[in-house]
Amino acid sequence: LYIGWVKCLQARGSRLLTGSGDHSLRFWNAATGRCFSIMRGHTGGITTVQFDENRILSGSVTALQGYTHE
Repeated sequence: LYIGWVKCLQARGSRLLTGSGDHSLRFWNAATGRCFSIMRGHTGGITTVQFDENRILSGSVTALQGYTHE
């Protein structure tokens, strides 16, 4: 579960990506409601997320970060 608020999300197919005030990004299966991946690294609450087949971009009050995923 999140500690803090969920500020942003993006849906693509059956996947949801959320960003929150606990500085984490989480991928969810929209059909089951289960979280299947947690990414950490921001030092501030995440305020924006975008993803495609290979990349994730996230922004917080302190930084913009990029990740790759499968």
